[in-house]
Amino acid sequence: MATIRPSDKSTASTRGRNFGAATAQNVVVHFDLTNPLGLGINGSNGFQTLGSVDQTAFPGLASIPAGGSVDVYIEWTPNVALTPAQIAAGTFNFHSCMRVRIDHLANETIFGNQDGDGTQENIDYFQAPATGPGVGGGAPNTTLIHLRNDSMVNKKYFNISYDRKLVPPGWEVSVNGGVFGMELAPNEVRAVPVKITPTSPMAAGSVAKVKVFASSFRLLSSDKDPKDKHPEFKQLGGVLVEGHAVHKTRIKCEAERRDGVVLFQGKIDIPGNAQLNERQMVVMYSGAVPGGRRGEWKFLARPTGLAHFDRTGAFHGQIRLAKFKYGTCMFAGTDTLSSAIAPVSPVK
Repeated sequence: MATIRPSDKSTASTRGRNFGAATAQNVVVHFDLTNPLGLGINGSNGFQTLGSVDQTAFPGLASIPAGGSVDVYIEWTPNVALTPAQIAAGTFNFHSCMRVRIDHLANETIFGNQDGDGTQENIDYFQAPATGPGVGGGAPNTTLIHLRNDSMVNKKYFNISYDRKLVPPGWEVSVNGGVFGMELAPNEVRAVPVKITPTSPMAAGSVAKVKVFASSFRLLSSDKDPKDKHPEFKQLGGVLVEGHAVHKTRIKCEAERRDGVVLFQGKIDIPGNAQLNERQMVVMYSGAVPGGRRGEWKFLARPTGLAHFDRTGAFHGQIRLAKFKYGTCMFAGTDTLSSAIAPVSPVK
């Protein structure tokens, strides 16, 4: 069972695996969709072509080694006229079908597993997304994960993929720039960029996850008979990249010294529709000293002070036995509000 959202950009994906003994070159993958949606398969002419991908979009399709695989996808915006009842229900049954076909390759002898017969996925439920206040899409974020060949003597070919079911609808994920296959030398470690672009709003406090995993392939030969070969597959542990939807906050503060005590006060500015709970909030005032040639600051571990709040976001506090000349306020953040730090300023 799968679920898609009408009028939202969705992703149709598949994994093409080479079960033969020779390298598959210049592979072309076609995606078909039943027409119209909501009726399942409507006879032999019930499918229409949604789109195709080749090595231009996915370089791994240029050459898939024996036993190897390549994950490919195509972006798709469902076009469905919804009834008031479907919108009110939010999730509704709308059985449709999608299939994948692969062009025949040179010197290929068996075509039964790639002609579209039996290579389909049923989409049972659609979602009519609700609208309302939330946290809008933010700037793209790139995280580096590291893939290591655990063999000290053999090179290995790795396939990388991610669990698309965990990605929020409409979000864009790019793993290694779309190159999902790579060969690593013995004990080689390679950085793999994971770029996430949050293009659709989420409720504050919600969490989005991208789980990236890898599998390795190596063709083994018998030491008794070099012609006796079989592939070795290994599933590696995955890496989970999480994104938390929070409102962006700003903090400002100032401080003055009276009789050896530093008195500080300020305010946290948050969006008007965000809920403020002073019991969840922590603001720390810390002294600072110049920390480098480029205008950086080093924050002092001691002494520091914690603040008291009211529901408007205003706070104040004090620090005794404080001799520093500069300081700043730092907000730890909550499950719905981002962390923030005020510019370093002199203690008056």
